[in-house]
Amino acid sequence: MTMLELMGPVEAPVLKEALDEEGALCLRDVLDDTLLEVALSLGEIVRDESVEVVNGGAGKPDSFGNILLSSTNDAFRLHTDGYNRTERPHYLVLLRIDNGVELPVTYVADSREAFKTLDDSTLATLKTATFPYARGLTAVISENYFSFNLDEIERWSAEQKFGPALFAAQLAAAQRLSSALSAVANHLTLVGRSCLILDNHRVCHGRSALSAVSARKLRRVWIR
Repeated sequence: MTMLELMGPVEAPVLKEALDEEGALCLRDVLDDTLLEVALSLGEIVRDESVEVVNGGAGKPDSFGNILLSSTNDAFRLHTDGYNRTERPHYLVLLRIDNGVELPVTYVADSREAFKTLDDSTLATLKTATFPYARGLTAVISENYFSFNLDEIERWSAEQKFGPALFAAQLAAAQRLSSALSAVANHLTLVGRSCLILDNHRVCHGRSALSAVSARKLRRVWIR
């Protein structure tokens, strides 16, 4: 995929057209007011929060009692946001709001490019609603969205709720997809006031590891 990098304000029609074409883009020198304008031009804001390393890198639990990887200093594999939700955000905006010197690598991968490298059997498996998540079983690829988080799939597959033997084919397909995404991923660096905008129904993102006392802080906005 091509990662568009733009400076300064961007008109809403241009922004939407760029996202439809590329799936992701990066804006530089973005202020909080501009961030809200960008977000509201894409749809309804359903979540607006900060993301940072806490508890010396140990992280904090989510509503299911599992550690939120985004709150740890561990590397975070390519994923889409909201995997454990029945309604996943359509767009994701990430604005770096600190001015720290730590510069981890951010990864961005277009699922459409990854799909081209997968065999028909793997794609067929990914389209079946047989992948475990917090609320039951779901498909990775559906008519309305693409939703993927290998860490969560592996976590829920380890639960005995559905029977571990059920997920052998699903785990293999998910792992092949994860490798395919990594192979087509773009690498970039988010410095202070850099803003990454993603079509969360199409594009995955991740990052390299951080220090346990990292000051890196993002403002994360989910848009329906």
